[in-house]
Parts: sequence; C-alpha cells; structure tokens
Amino acid sequence: MCEGGGVLYWPSEDRIQSLVEPFPTTTVLDRLPRDLFRVETGKSSCLTLYPEQNLTVSQLADIVIPLVDTSRFTLSVSAAAVDITHRGVDKGFGIKRALEFIQHEYGSVVAIGDADNDLPMFDVADHAAAPSNATAAVKARANYVSRLPDTDGLIDILENLK
Repeated sequence: MCEGGGVLYWPSEDRIQSLVEPFPTTTVLDRLPRDLFRVETGKSSCLTLYPEQNLTVSQLADIVIPLVDTSRFTLSVSAAAVDITHRGVDKGFGIKRALEFIQHEYGSVVAIGDADNDLPMFDVADHAAAPSNATAAVKARANYVSRLPDTDGLIDILENLK
C-alpha cells in the first residue's frame, strides 16, 4: 500500500491500482506559496510536500493547514513531509481495500509503522509493530517495538514475526 492508503501495489504482477480518483493537485497547489516546498513527483492519489528554505515539516504544516479545504482533504505530517489526501483515505482504508481485493479475513494482518499517519493502519491490523525511531504515539500502540531504528528495525520486526 502506498500514497497514504490511496494506491495498492501488487508486487507479483508489478501493478499499481488506484483506490481513489486522481488527486486534484493543481487545485490545491494554486492556493499554496510555491517557494516553501517541493512536490514529490509521480504520485496520483495524494500530494506530498517537502519543506524548503530551512523550514521544518511542522512549520510547513502550519502554513499549509489553513489553506487546505479540510472538508475535502486530510493533512498528515510525517517525519519528512506533509501529505494531503482525499478525506477518508488513510492507511487503514488502504488495508481494508487490499483485504477485500484478496478476499482475506482479518486475523493475520501485521502493520509496521513509524509515524502518526500510520495509526489508522494500526486500527485495522491484528498486530502492530514499530522501529525504535517511531513516534511516541506509534510506539504506545505497537504490540512490538524493535530496539533498532529505520530499516534495521524493519528487518528485526520481520525476523521476529511469529
């Protein structure tokens, strides 16, 4: 699952499946001060903004939040970027849709996350895990927290799945 839950990637088929209508990038970008961020290219179902000009992600979020129509879009902040998605689309939504497509029942879903935008995914998963560099909220909700950060933490989590 990628793009904040709006896109599924099927590795066995090397296929991308959009779960929502294309994100109206220009509609949102027209309202934002373009010199303060760069846009992650190649996305179709969300808009990801990376701070520029020595701004922090939180500072960029504070600038962007009042300019986004929150009746249509949800804004989430990760360690590196500000993500804007269609309202109701999050990683929990993506997992639910993926399970529907593969006709799989709940009972064996493991979610691994490190940022607060991963919490909706934890709501749908049977087990949740996090690397050591995860936010406090993510660690508090995880069934397993690795002693290792980042990719090493992910590998540790995968090796300890039971």
